Amino acid sequence: MSYNICTIMDPDRVQRYLAKFEKFEYFYNQFSKWLDQHPIDSIDPEKDAHWLYAIVHVFQNISELISDLVAMILKDLGKTIYDNYTNYQTLYQLSVISQKSWNSLRKINGLRNRIAHEYNGLNYSIAWESFVFFSEELEQIRQELEKWLTKNS
Repeated sequence: MSYNICTIMDPDRVQRYLAKFEKFEYFYNQFSKWLDQHPIDSIDPEKDAHWLYAIVHVFQNISELISDLVAMILKDLGKTIYDNYTNYQTLYQLSVISQKSWNSLRKINGLRNRIAHEYNGLNYSIAWESFVFFSEELEQIRQELEKWLTKNS
């Protein structure tokens, strides 16, 4: 599929993308390391509350970085930016991300919303299972978004 963008992206814009990917990498490395070091069954909610909050917070940071990157890509493609769910669907329809990544992004966004708004509380055991599952998915999503940038910058 061809994209409706300039053949040469402004170097400042490329730097904004690269800064976002650098932050993603930093947060993702923390997230992966902390998840490995702190499986949910080893965490005492009273003594280790800081680990619960740290891991949840870094997951939210990653999710928000992805939504920023997606909005940037859509803007650079001349598309209207909507809510995250619609933006992810549009990237899938434009073949920027795979169907698997699109499905994962919808679930990641849903979990992020549940965490941010504390809908009916948060079951940390279920959240941890999702974090572990999404860990690999996040890396795949990053690769797909970086591939788009490489092709278009």
